[in-house]
Amino acid sequence: MVNGEIVKIAITRNHDNIGEFTDRHFYQESDRLKLNYVVKRGITIKTTTKEGMEQGRVPDVSVIDRT
Repeated sequence: MVNGEIVKIAITRNHDNIGEFTDRHFYQESDRLKLNYVVKRGITIKTTTKEGMEQGRVPDVSVIDRT
């Protein structure tokens, strides 16, 4: 974020490696504990600014309730 606004940045290899590591371990732990979660990378999450404008962002890893 820059001045409260979401800005797009380029991903480095190290950053992507950490995202993959995090994704894999969240998934394994969710599966092991039989939690009702889905772990995803590269999905768009809808957000809303203070002014009410809808935006989308793509987090490195998302853990979402399956239902």
